[in-house]
Amino acid sequence: MSIDWFILLKAFISGLSTGVVICIPLGPSGIESIKQTVSRGFINGFKVSLGAITADMSYLLIINLGLAKLFTSNPKAEGVFWIVSGILLILLNILTSDSKKHKKRFFNFSNLSLPPFLLGFIITFINPMTLSLWLALSGTVVALWRDVGVIYYIIFLISILSAMITWFGILNLLASKGFKMLTSKTSGKEGLTSRILKYILIALGAGFVLFGLIKIIL
Repeated sequence: MSIDWFILLKAFISGLSTGVVICIPLGPSGIESIKQTVSRGFINGFKVSLGAITADMSYLLIINLGLAKLFTSNPKAEGVFWIVSGILLILLNILTSDSKKHKKRFFNFSNLSLPPFLLGFIITFINPMTLSLWLALSGTVVALWRDVGVIYYIIFLISILSAMITWFGILNLLASKGFKMLTSKTSGKEGLTSRILKYILIALGAGFVLFGLIKIIL
């Protein structure tokens, strides 16, 4: 099979642009990665991002295997998915808090804090917007390159992955430099930025629950 280098270049550029477009909206995992960066350092924040990217790729695989219909065939089941996702997002942010107050409230549960990579994976995988995004892409640009040829499709996917890793690397690097001054230096207390981002994630979780209730009722 001969390779058309022009089409190969188009697949590469298309993958890069798609990866950037996916990352630009700062979802729960992006906010969590910044929160981890400003409170625990660049490496932890970047690990959260890598977990989120792995969850994205997992959804892409699930959709290619035709399993996405299990989540979307029933509107009420989709509503339950939104509600459960919202509750889990809220609990993840409350129970993994670094503050002494929450450690006392939940006893030793906070000692079971999830590894950053796993935390990023779970937050992204339970996010209903992740599934919706990949369902939309699978019917458009992803399907287009899948039909062009295996080599071009692989280059397209590798480009998406490269763009996402680069984007989150830059995002966490900027967060580590730009928000460092807002991080608390006092042991046992969360930094100002970390607290703000935690509350944003809790609010997003509440929004997921509300949206799920609306889908079930309507």
